Amino acid sequence: MSNILKFISFVILAFFLYLVFKGCTFNVGGSKLAPIISVTNNFFGQLKNKNYKEIYDSLDQEWKSKQNLQGFTSFMKDMENTLGLYETGMQKNIVVQPTPKGEIAIVQYAAIFSKSKNCAITITLRNQNNNWIILGLNFNSPELNKSQ
Repeated sequence: MSNILKFISFVILAFFLYLVFKGCTFNVGGSKLAPIISVTNNFFGQLKNKNYKEIYDSLDQEWKSKQNLQGFTSFMKDMENTLGLYETGMQKNIVVQPTPKGEIAIVQYAAIFSKSKNCAITITLRNQNNNWIILGLNFNSPELNKSQ
């Protein structure tokens, strides 16, 4: 086989593989992650506007059974007093896993607050009847470690 035919075969194979993998990423990954990203984006929008009741309303019933709105608002205000106001964040990772109680998603963010320029936030969500509900929140920053 001549070098030209080998090259053309390589280009066709590379293009085919590109289409296959790009299609999988868009169709499987993108559509599956879009509802999760929507919930987390809503969380950060509510956090920025200090709409703690709206965040509370988006929590899993299991969490609400252990912490009422007043307790949750107090928790969020403690975070605000220590970290300052939420400014911006960047999604770093999303992992979706099956569990006996349904799918869960773990979403990690790097966030910037007015008093903390280095805060890691992990949001855990559960898929309940095709609706992603916040199951847990974890804030980690040097400022929080100092205040303990």
